[in-house]
Amino acid sequence: MLHPEIEWHTPDEDMQAIEPYQGIDGVQRFFGLWENEMEETEIEVEEMFDGGDCVLAFTTTRATGKVSGLRVEIHDAWLVTHDDHGLATTMRNFLDRDNALAAAGLRG
Repeated sequence: MLHPEIEWHTPDEDMQAIEPYQGIDGVQRFFGLWENEMEETEIEVEEMFDGGDCVLAFTTTRATGKVSGLRVEIHDAWLVTHDDHGLATTMRNFLDRDNALAAAGLRG
């Protein structure tokens, strides 16, 4: 699913983000950081939009902090652009719905 040179961009609001995570190893590093802190992660896709060369998905992520035991719920959006072979070339996360729609060219 991932192009070898994929770029993963975390939300602008993420103060600890290393922008962008590069390649498949970078994406694995991003998810590894998440897994170090959280457990019982579930991601529910609420809405999906086809933007031609991109797909926009609005999701709810629920997880539990490993140390704190606190349950978190994050409403965000994933914008995935892909190449002609269907491989994801860029993935961007947004916490703001309007920003995600604008980035996907679905709202001006």
